[in-house]
Amino acid sequence: MSGVGSAPAIGPSTWFGADGWHQTASLRLLDLVVAVHSDDDAVLELVDALYAPARTDEPAAHALFLGRVRVDGAPGHVAAADGGVLVRTPAPGVAFRHLVYEANQMAIDATDAPVRLHAGAATRGGRAVAFVGPMGAGKSTLTAGLVTRGWEYLTDEVVAIDEAGHVRPYPKPCSLGRRAPGLTVAPWTPPPAAVPYLGDAGLVPARVLGVVAGAPVPLGAVVLPRHRRGAATEVTEVAPADALVEVGAHAFGLAAPGALAALHDAITGVPCFRVVSSDVVDACDAVESAVGFGA
Repeated sequence: MSGVGSAPAIGPSTWFGADGWHQTASLRLLDLVVAVHSDDDAVLELVDALYAPARTDEPAAHALFLGRVRVDGAPGHVAAADGGVLVRTPAPGVAFRHLVYEANQMAIDATDAPVRLHAGAATRGGRAVAFVGPMGAGKSTLTAGLVTRGWEYLTDEVVAIDEAGHVRPYPKPCSLGRRAPGLTVAPWTPPPAAVPYLGDAGLVPARVLGVVAGAPVPLGAVVLPRHRRGAATEVTEVAPADALVEVGAHAFGLAAPGALAALHDAITGVPCFRVVSSDVVDACDAVESAVGFGA
């Protein structure tokens, strides 16, 4: 990422000029370079805090917007992307969630990585572990738990694997939702005026968890986490053919020509484990034991 941290956090909007709108610095989200525009500086301060590791000096090729409008005659908000409306709503938290979701979807669509997985990832000892699974499987919680133990954060949402088999950093904010018991995260106070936008989304900046990785890391293992209430922690190794099927179920764009072959190449020879647990501490212990990475 070129010039991270050197660009101004908030400046005049290149779309609206002096019309009461401002914008964030450009953000590099995988291969997407985007800026957020708003007529409420609290939105921009929140975005800057959440996405600080993604700041870049590169000019933004895309734009996301969150502005104040009237909705059914009452104060409300509109979220938009590249000029197309995403939602009009009286709820600032709903508008902001649409903004974050769209930023992620645009990043998925824009990346040229041959393999893109719905997964989290953390790295230690020069290798990355991808946590692949559906919503609610515990990907973000497991990623966060390991980063608080000294691992480095890569992503909690999209694992992009390049042709060399390296996981690319995607330092979006970590989405923790309702905090799991046993997960201890350093306190973070969002900008006070931005609290209505953040709502109960559970987003925290990746830097709050620990170190954010700054370069691609070779994929060293795949974990298929499953959170089951009351379950004892159990780890099983997954056979290569089964791993391809299970990981493929959570791949983006798998129908594209060459995508399945790229996924096969990316995970061939990479150990895969299924971790079932109801406790984040036990699950982190199990992952560290299973992958055997250096301390």
